[in-house]
Amino acid sequence: MAEPTPQTTASSANPAPTNFPGDTVHHNSSDISALSSAASHLKVSDTPSSTSTTAPKAAEVKKVKIDAKDVEFLVKEMEVSKAKATEMLKGAEGEREKAVRAFVVGGIGA
Repeated sequence: MAEPTPQTTASSANPAPTNFPGDTVHHNSSDISALSSAASHLKVSDTPSSTSTTAPKAAEVKKVKIDAKDVEFLVKEMEVSKAKATEMLKGAEGEREKAVRAFVVGGIGA
């Protein structure tokens, strides 16, 4: 097996130290204190922020009536599973044309 080659820059006046994968890198105390100071300003929360994209709550999910003929149409014409066809129709509020259009352009269920 070939030895890894060090990554150095030939253009610098003071070449960077040669580091191989797995080498231990030693940091000076000013690096550690700067990192600690920066990390102390970060906020960590157990609750998701209001701007995060999470699954809708159960109360927010709309009940959509899905026609079995539309599911069969999507299964046959779009060559997707029944589960995928149902998902596409739910995302398109039960409208077959809207589901097909969204699937083709990479929207719902793509």
